[in-house]
Amino acid sequence: MSRPATVRPPSPVDDRGTPEFERLKRELERRLGVLRVNIAAKRRDCGLVEIDDGVWIRPNAPDAPS
Repeated sequence: MSRPATVRPPSPVDDRGTPEFERLKRELERRLGVLRVNIAAKRRDCGLVEIDDGVWIRPNAPDAPS
């Protein structure tokens, strides 16, 4: 049986600062770092060069037709 529309679900618990939260946060940050390294390596493999933080160019791309 479904709940009436007026009943609100319980509020999520704020668990920031708990050991489990901090462990999960570190794990996500680690995985994000690994993804960034892998993406950068793939871009370099494709001939792109990073000229600024997050700005990639293809140095030998032909000029656009005029």
